[in-house]
Amino acid sequence: MDDDRPMFKDNDESIDIHGGEISQIAFSNDGQRIVSNSTNGTVKLWDADSGECSYTLKYHGGQIHRMVFSPDSRHLASSADDKTVKIWDVDSGECKHTFKCQEELPSTFVFSPNSQRIAVVDEANGTIKIWNTNSGTCEITIKDDFKSTRRLVFSPDSQRIAADSNNDTITIWDVISDTTSACRIQTFEALENSLRYNPFFDFSTDGQRITFAVKPYFRVDDRRLLINEWDIASGNCVQTFEDLDGSELSIDFSSTLRKRKYRSSDDAIRKLGIGLRKSDWITLDGEALLWLPWEFRPTEIDPVYAVKDSTIAIGLVNGKVLVIRLALDSEAGAVLRPRLQ
Repeated sequence: MDDDRPMFKDNDESIDIHGGEISQIAFSNDGQRIVSNSTNGTVKLWDADSGECSYTLKYHGGQIHRMVFSPDSRHLASSADDKTVKIWDVDSGECKHTFKCQEELPSTFVFSPNSQRIAVVDEANGTIKIWNTNSGTCEITIKDDFKSTRRLVFSPDSQRIAADSNNDTITIWDVISDTTSACRIQTFEALENSLRYNPFFDFSTDGQRITFAVKPYFRVDDRRLLINEWDIASGNCVQTFEDLDGSELSIDFSSTLRKRKYRSSDDAIRKLGIGLRKSDWITLDGEALLWLPWEFRPTEIDPVYAVKDSTIAIGLVNGKVLVIRLALDSEAGAVLRPRLQ
């Protein structure tokens, strides 16, 4: 082992924040807030700099399954066993709106880039409902076969939305904010069963193209990905290429390199920046940087953590959140500033 690599030592006060195993962590987009929830149903908002708890949210009823910050970091959306999606005001900790689904857990939802709307899949009736985050009203209901939709994506201008369905298609809809109905623009067909697990697709920065990656081969040990780039207006495929490794996908949109990450067979996330390898090493640019003693590790299966810029937050099995900030210096390397919350 390289002796120059740092080892974490706990010199800070430990605070038991949840009393249960951490099940989810997320950073706000501005990096100023952290939200965490645990298996006992508690949800807490934290100041990322001071480590102080801003609010304990009054949760739905039942376990919370997903939490997402709005792009402007002003709101938090959460879904739970009570079949609702709630919108929380991050500054006050108050619940602004509650959106009810019919019978199924609303596991798929996404904010628009301008943060003014949120799209929620209601699997019970196969619809997508687009709600206004300020008024709480349903602006548009898209009726189609969305009972197995795994991913929703808004275009950068918030005027279009793309969704996958269980018939191996990705459909793009026009959802202009001053209309009450959606207009189907284009439907793209993927390989059979290729969108069933962890589908990836996204708009280009100008919103004129869409790229999606699928697995053309279905052997468990095969990590190859087939990437198709489509022109939305014409419906034509303008580029197809194969990523043989499948652990990292790079797509060039308007001369901007976008990094997408995929889990490899050894459960490492290979990407530039900070990451977590298995549950015992924090990595920097894919290289082992900081070894974590067992009491400062997440669970080995599906470790819970989040990364924002130079900070990583890790949910520990004892109900604590470990926050480590790396001050990156070109000469000194990485300077660790650990804190337990």
